[in-house]
Amino acid sequence: MYLIYSQSAVYLERMKREYRAEVYVGAPAVAYRETITQAANFDFTFKKQTGGAGQFAHVMGRLEPCEEAFIFENRVIGGEIHQQFIMLANKVFKML
Repeated sequence: MYLIYSQSAVYLERMKREYRAEVYVGAPAVAYRETITQAANFDFTFKKQTGGAGQFAHVMGRLEPCEEAFIFENRVIGGEIHQQFIMLANKVFKML
């Protein structure tokens, strides 16, 4: 038995029809539980030259376990970052 991931059931139906393969469609029954167990700092630099001024971002932060609900602290200095990007970062961290 093989586990195949597909974003569309059409491909799985094609395998069933053309190759006469037994196909069971459904989500894998694997439960993953991940959590942050210790504090971790991160420091990421993004550089992309696109012909013009290019894009640059330097993001530093710290993830640490806590008993409270999610806390996002915005410590941007100078206000040079658009609010939409700060809201996006908040959304991404909530997904972690």
